[in-house]
Amino acid sequence: MRASESERAISCPASLALPKDPRGPNEARDKAANWGTLVHWWKENNSTEMPGASKSDVLCLDKKLLLSGIDREEWWPTGKGEHETAFAFNLKTHTVKWYTGDKKAGDDWKAGYYQRPEWITGTCDWSAEGPLLIKVDDLKTGRWPVSATDNKQLLTYAMPFWLRAGKPLVCLIHLSITQWERYPLTGLPKRNWWKASGLEMMTHLQDLEHALNSPGEMNPTDENCRFCDCKNNCPAFMTSGISFERH
Repeated sequence: MRASESERAISCPASLALPKDPRGPNEARDKAANWGTLVHWWKENNSTEMPGASKSDVLCLDKKLLLSGIDREEWWPTGKGEHETAFAFNLKTHTVKWYTGDKKAGDDWKAGYYQRPEWITGTCDWSAEGPLLIKVDDLKTGRWPVSATDNKQLLTYAMPFWLRAGKPLVCLIHLSITQWERYPLTGLPKRNWWKASGLEMMTHLQDLEHALNSPGEMNPTDENCRFCDCKNNCPAFMTSGISFERH
């Protein structure tokens, strides 16, 4: 399971087990993903000179940095946290693995764990740890508004740090979504916060374990099915009457 699948997996565990349709080419989706990758690179490296980035994207980001006047240190202070931390944790043993190799091979490393259903993989955009305190920030570059409150994906990003700390119930988890759209070029990021507890982390862990152990549980809803790659192979969706266009 990928951390990004947490919300749907908990609500509809069958989405983890049913066959997925391959995604076809989508120019708009790919352009948005490439832009997001470049912005994440700048966040981590304080540079727009990302290998393989399109010249137009680099020029646009350079202009955005100038016109917005963003202070990178204000949002992701150097020395006070870690960028782009890749992890995998096991829902049966609660073992945590951390990737420390070359960034280019990180996706291949995660894929090796993702193929095994009991493992959850992800990359935390920015994180910081202290005594009984964990901070996790997720950078979003799209237009769709995302709330940090009760965000299952954010809880999953925080999970490996919480497991490493020994699953403390007395613990404060600061979770945030930092949304920074491409346009307007003058726009600064917007950040919204949510504070979770160790008890909420324990509940989330139990929810993830339930998703893993309930592959036949289907819950077709507009929200669950709209972007689910399994829906054309899901008998519950096919008989649900949900009316958006199937693909």
